[in-house]
Amino acid sequence: MVADGAPKKSRGKGGRKKRRKIKLSLRSRSLKKEQGRMDSIGWSKVQEQKTEDTGPKEPEIVQHQCSFCGAMNRIPKPKRAKYQVECANPDCGHVDSIE
Repeated sequence: MVADGAPKKSRGKGGRKKRRKIKLSLRSRSLKKEQGRMDSIGWSKVQEQKTEDTGPKEPEIVQHQCSFCGAMNRIPKPKRAKYQVECANPDCGHVDSIE
C-alpha cells in the first residue's frame, strides 16, 4: 500500500504500452470518391435479359464421315436413334445406316 504522502512509483521500460489509434478514414474517403457510382457499393439488382424469339431456330448441324470414301458430310442433327446418311460426294454415293 502506498501512503498518502509517498510519491507514486513510475513504471519504466516494463510499463504498459500506449495503443495506437487507427483512423478508419481511408475507407470512407474511397467511398466518398465513388459516391457517383452507386452500382458498385452494396447490394446490386441483376436485371434479367428477355430473350425474344424472332423465328424458328436453325437445326443443329452434325458432321458425319463416310465409311466408304472418308468424305466429311455436314447433316442436320437426326431426331431418331436410327438414321441413314447418303454421301454428298458425287463419285461415291454410298449410304451409311447408323443405329
